[in-house]
Amino acid sequence: MKTTMIALCGFFWAATPLWATVKESPAAAPESIFSAGVGLIVSEKAQKGADTVVMPVPTLFFKQGRFTLFGPQANWAFYYENGLLVSGVAKLRSEGYDDHEDRMLRGMSDRRSTLEAGLLLSQKFSWGRLNAEWTSDVLNEHKGHEIRLTASHLFADVLGVKGLALTPAGGVNWRSKQLNDYYYGVERKEAVAGRPAYNVGSTIAPIASIRLDYPLSDRWDLFSILSVEWLGSEITDSPIVEQHHLTSLLIGTLYKF
Repeated sequence: MKTTMIALCGFFWAATPLWATVKESPAAAPESIFSAGVGLIVSEKAQKGADTVVMPVPTLFFKQGRFTLFGPQANWAFYYENGLLVSGVAKLRSEGYDDHEDRMLRGMSDRRSTLEAGLLLSQKFSWGRLNAEWTSDVLNEHKGHEIRLTASHLFADVLGVKGLALTPAGGVNWRSKQLNDYYYGVERKEAVAGRPAYNVGSTIAPIASIRLDYPLSDRWDLFSILSVEWLGSEITDSPIVEQHHLTSLLIGTLYKF
């Protein structure tokens, strides 16, 4: 169960933009939607010796009026005017690890998952959608913040296939020193031979994703999301990090009840 949540949190955090914002639904839409299904996730971790997660996972999408839930992410839209959507956001973050995952991490204190909340501004333009999102740790684990800026465009009926939609997105994210240092730093008491103490600073790095959607029937939908998050040099220089970017892939189905 813990591995499943880590994989899901890592994937949904990397996937941009939020599912809810690209549905193009007005904030006050009265519709109620509940969809569930299964999927397969492939998700990398940055720490040395950490295995790539490959596993089946449940998929879930729920929308009721202003509230939307997709996986471990939720938002509440409280303003929609002239294409501008303003929402409160809540997410689970899990970039952490246990000290027994690899010999390079032995003797390190566990890095825990946490809940983050913040604000999302999403503006629709003729060319696509621009998102600005700020989130902060509310459980006081890493005590940090993140700001993401992403742009996306929805292509409908791709290659002449009715219903086949393609949504590429790209942008940058800023991660605070506290966030980076908690998950990728090495405290003095954790330093050993081959693993010196290391303090991680704030970073700015690119992010990208591409999503495919295809309706198999009136009730069944097939989707896939591939996301890539590059890690800033402050993170990649850490003695416990071996990845320069993280890639996640989710292929899933959703059945509308």
